Amino acid sequence: MASQESDDARLARALQDQFDNAPIASAVVSSEKDVEEGYNVQATVVTMPPAMTNNSGSGGDSAFPGNTPGARYEAHRVQPPPLEATIHPPSQPPLQNVPIVMGPNGEMIALSPSQTRLVAVSSLGRAMRTLATVDLVFVLMYAMFYSPLFIGLAWGPFMGYQSGKDFSALRARIYSFYYMLKLAGDLWLVANFGSFFYLFGFMIDAFICSVVVRYTRVLSTLTDQEVTRLREGGGMIGLGPNGQHHQGLPIFVVR
Repeated sequence: MASQESDDARLARALQDQFDNAPIASAVVSSEKDVEEGYNVQATVVTMPPAMTNNSGSGGDSAFPGNTPGARYEAHRVQPPPLEATIHPPSQPPLQNVPIVMGPNGEMIALSPSQTRLVAVSSLGRAMRTLATVDLVFVLMYAMFYSPLFIGLAWGPFMGYQSGKDFSALRARIYSFYYMLKLAGDLWLVANFGSFFYLFGFMIDAFICSVVVRYTRVLSTLTDQEVTRLREGGGMIGLGPNGQHHQGLPIFVVR
């Protein structure tokens, strides 16, 4: 009896060793209901020795169709661990007040401080040409409807337009002097007639005069080399002839 128990114990230990060393395969199979509840179903297949399985022809556990003898199937619901962001991009300081210009091929190019100043002067030059053109139209209208003597004031808009084209500081000063004379004339009209129309004209001329004076001061700070680059337009990134942007593309500022 003791020998039989010893044999049974050895057989049990041998079967237990085979079970412990049996290969295990697992897979995660989740139904719609499990997904809604936030669970996964993990099915585990443990290959077992034939001596420990029921091979009576039932095909194993009926809860798992297609079971084969020598295998045990287990399933349990597991909740997946919470997702955590473990990969972070490298820390970089944000860009602030960086002028960005579109190149000829549509690429975005950051401008240096020197190029930024030249772009600002180029924009003011275009504004001067626009203002001088509008100013010349009004001078011609005054000459047609009031007195031909107003045509003598055309020298001011002409100097302003040329200054915006070739970035001449001297012509910009002449245009500034023209607007100061114009403001003096507006004040005389307001003082003698007191009409709202003349007051409104004085306010507009005062604003334009401030832009012209600012343009004149900026031109006075440029070097001869920078003026040459503005006139040629080819030495500045994103600028074409006469300081115009390639294909009329605007300048963007990242704030």
